[in-house]
Amino acid sequence: MLTLQAYEETGEMKSFENGLQAYVCMNKKTPVRTALIVGHDIFGVNSGRHKAICDELAKEIPGLVVIMPDIFDGDELISAPGLGMGCWFAFRFLCAFLCCCNCKYMEKYLWEVKQEEIYVKTIIPYLRKLGAKKIGAMGFCFGTYMVLKLSGTGEIDCGISFHPSLDGSKGICTYSSEPKTGVELCSEVKCPQLVVHTVGDAESWLPDGEAHNAADKVIKGNRWLKTEQKHGFMSRGDPADKETKAAIKKYFQITKEFLLMWFKVN
Repeated sequence: MLTLQAYEETGEMKSFENGLQAYVCMNKKTPVRTALIVGHDIFGVNSGRHKAICDELAKEIPGLVVIMPDIFDGDELISAPGLGMGCWFAFRFLCAFLCCCNCKYMEKYLWEVKQEEIYVKTIIPYLRKLGAKKIGAMGFCFGTYMVLKLSGTGEIDCGISFHPSLDGSKGICTYSSEPKTGVELCSEVKCPQLVVHTVGDAESWLPDGEAHNAADKVIKGNRWLKTEQKHGFMSRGDPADKETKAAIKKYFQITKEFLLMWFKVN
């Protein structure tokens, strides 16, 4: 999961009748009891270690099915398939950021425009049909928008956000016609949240900050964490750096424990 060298995916791409493509992984020998919906970052479903994280969680949590829709339909703004966050990554991220801000690229991916149809009307019914009694959502960067929106529907049982990109210089809520800020979305969640703030994320998303306090006012069980890792470390950080490698392992375990806590099925 860490290096991706010679890594072989254990999941497969599934096609839905409405044309949606999604990466799905599960242990087919174990009945489905729970499900995790994953939102990829701005670089798309095939970038970084997104699929590896999905595979590993499906492997380590019995009865879990993990699904990651391709929100961009294979047409992501800019690709960055490898790992690491060096100069080349920074250049690609800057290109993506400028295009998002100036061209309103994100408008067509807003909740009411596209994502609600994907997650609420397509993915959740599919997971229920498979047998999922509890459902969680996890997002990275751009994907955290889905986590907060879905958490406000009452359809899921917990949400996990790594390097949230809703407010501030990297925020979809800041640079689109989304009527609410990320902090406001936190005030509407109906399930516990695990949030991991990284270097470069909006200050309002720090532990005990505006977003955290907004969520705590409406739901118990939230966990807000801060790391000195750079934005994007979990989904694409380079494990050649010992601190990054240790952080990825640490937060994968925290993610697993959080899911198990809220996935208890009676």
